[in-house]
Amino acid sequence: MILTERKLLKGMKKGVGINRDQARVLGVNIRESGWKNNIIDTEFPTESYNLFVRLKGKKPFDREKILAKYPAPVSEKEYFDALEIVYRYNKDHHITTPQVV
Repeated sequence: MILTERKLLKGMKKGVGINRDQARVLGVNIRESGWKNNIIDTEFPTESYNLFVRLKGKKPFDREKILAKYPAPVSEKEYFDALEIVYRYNKDHHITTPQVV
């Protein structure tokens, strides 16, 4: 599916921002200037977009639950991309063991 500006805004909390996990799903660095313009009108898997919208406005604990159900990827690249997404930080901000999906 093509990610239009309207679809991007649908996944943004109050139309102004996205959280860290949403950025990872879209594969963008939100600290870079112009990240929105770089992804508008580009092709994204429907699964990734649906996950992006489901993560909208969720607190970190709830996002962790959603990401734990992330469907198993098919290619090696998708596997490692998904594995990066499920790394979690505990309350002390230490990296915990990743959950293999």
